[in-house]
Amino acid sequence: MLSHADAGCSARLACMGLDDADREPDIRLAELMVGLSAVADLGMGQPVGSAARTGLIAVGLARIVGSDESTVSDVFFAALLQHVGCTAYSHEATALFADEVSIKRASLATDFERSREVLLGYLPTIVRDAPAGESCVLPVAHCSTGAA
Repeated sequence: MLSHADAGCSARLACMGLDDADREPDIRLAELMVGLSAVADLGMGQPVGSAARTGLIAVGLARIVGSDESTVSDVFFAALLQHVGCTAYSHEATALFADEVSIKRASLATDFERSREVLLGYLPTIVRDAPAGESCVLPVAHCSTGAA
């Protein structure tokens, strides 16, 4: 039995002189999102497939803790889309650091709560990874001691 959506699709195909045999296979949302996540991986300086692997690990963890299938699905898509939109500030990052991809890669590996990690890991990495001949402009933080 055809669902309402399938009946509508079959009617549109019939109007075009086609039948269901000529219908293109449906693209699943997950397949589309995996493709989008691959583009986001590249934009973040990560190997293609990083978000997809993260999604599979997240699904496994969600199942281990006993999540229902709806939650497992949500976890999968959230993991796939973790970096979509993170390239929105690439222009500004490039203006400050010359190579925004190396900055993003270093950022993903840094715990910014640990000043030692920032000073001895992150900052040297972004300076080292700056393209040859390019200057690395670091923003200076203005701090107040609170003294009057």
